[in-house]
Amino acid sequence: AVPSFQSPAGGGKVGQVIFVASSTAVSSVTSVGSFSDFTNAPTVAITPTASNSKVLVEFNLQVSGGGSSSGFDLALCDNSNNVLQTTGTYGSQTTGLTMRTLHTANTTNAVSYKLRGKVNSSGGHHYYIYAQASNPKITVFCSATEILA
Repeated sequence: AVPSFQSPAGGGKVGQVIFVASSTAVSSVTSVGSFSDFTNAPTVAITPTASNSKVLVEFNLQVSGGGSSSGFDLALCDNSNNVLQTTGTYGSQTTGLTMRTLHTANTTNAVSYKLRGKVNSSGGHHYYIYAQASNPKITVFCSATEILA
């Protein structure tokens, strides 16, 4: 029981969880210097029940850069292409990574989240999100969790 001189804690409760798993092949991006969409990249959408809720967004994936002397950036964005978080890799290596952010959506309208990529030097380099349905199966996982205020 809560002591009489304290009020019970509020907020921080989970309102809903949306989870997406995708093994659909994703095309690479080749744009230099600005973020662009990956074709067929998974997205996750949530409709917050309260405008003061926060949304915990998470993507778990594998990426690879095609080009040993190039840097690549990945951005987690909302449906207005606002960059919420970025990370980068260098060279032609496959990297498993998790991108996670706590977003204040300020709306009760649906908000979708996606990944966008860019190449940091010219020369025909490509940046890939690895996903495939065949052997070996490679899956991208993404989730959006509403945290009530």
